Amino acid sequence: MWFVFGFISLLGFAVYSLHHRVSAKWIGTRSVVRRKPYEYELLINHLDRGDKAKATGLRIGVTAPTVYDFSLKPEKWRDWFSKRIGFSVEYQTGDAEFDKAVYIVSNDARIHATLSQNAALRADILRVFSIVAPHSAELKEVRCSLGRVWVHYKLKNPLVQTKIPVLAEQLVAALNRLAADLGRATVAGAPRLYDRFVLRAAIILAISTGLALNGAAHLARLFFIPIPFTVDNSTLILWSLYCGAALLALLVLAVVLFLGRSARAHVVLLEVLLVGSVGAVLTSFVELRDLNMDWDQQPAMHYEVTTVSKRISKGRRTRSYYVTISGWPNTNNSIEIKVSSSLYHRTDRGGELELLQKPGFLKVPWVAGLLPREQGWTR
Repeated sequence: MWFVFGFISLLGFAVYSLHHRVSAKWIGTRSVVRRKPYEYELLINHLDRGDKAKATGLRIGVTAPTVYDFSLKPEKWRDWFSKRIGFSVEYQTGDAEFDKAVYIVSNDARIHATLSQNAALRADILRVFSIVAPHSAELKEVRCSLGRVWVHYKLKNPLVQTKIPVLAEQLVAALNRLAADLGRATVAGAPRLYDRFVLRAAIILAISTGLALNGAAHLARLFFIPIPFTVDNSTLILWSLYCGAALLALLVLAVVLFLGRSARAHVVLLEVLLVGSVGAVLTSFVELRDLNMDWDQQPAMHYEVTTVSKRISKGRRTRSYYVTISGWPNTNNSIEIKVSSSLYHRTDRGGELELLQKPGFLKVPWVAGLLPREQGWTR
């Protein structure tokens, strides 16, 4: 059951990620500075809890022409290196100051021509790049998509919300000038997307992100469902590394074949290596584990074990229950096992339990059940 569901959930996560990347939508808080409307959104790290949750990013945007869809990033050494070896190809405007400071993540000939022919637009972009947010923020990109142009900052330190209007007072005026320059250069009736690499990059990154989300979600499932479990995960981990490496190689090959010599090639490759590699290994591990269990039709071995002790581990918002049993995997052995709360409360010290172990479809032994002896167990 879980083996098949793993592929279904992977598809779901990939489709969700693809939609998110293609639509590039975000919903911010509306505000006004000097009678000019704008939207802002603080990006919160939801992995933190309670008072520790903090903003890790900030977007500030204004209305812009719907024709364009492009991204501009501060040029880094990795951009320079990728261009140097010929893996990525970036359009050059001929403006030395602009080309050195800005990396154009687009293969749309219209934005290339617009940037080359419009010195005022280049100057306004450099002005936006020069506006630094407070609290050691780092500019990630200036993006234009779906009728809005915005700036995305990565926050290295917490940003007090009262500082946003101070930043917006400088930034909104510069963004509106940039949007006006784009509006004057817009060709009426032109289609929105001309960059054929946009969808290709989105699909590859959606698969990469889908693998990571899927692997993380199913690992969390294993945490909350302690039994069944694999007796020794070392074999599955080794096979997961092999399978993950094969999946990663396919993703890298897709980047080379479908994005090579585009402006996005190294940007996508870097994310695939950082996110896709982890996701490929995690998803491989949970799928191999579930395959080993779901397809195992062999009879179980029964072990009569005795409860030696039990304990509760308390987290900030969670509780984990453990019992130490003797008589498994060998007669003189004792081992601590994580169990459900119901089994924990039904088990007393010295109580007898029945443990069911199966050989595994992939020949990796696993524990199928641990129950009070009087309850019995069938499969």
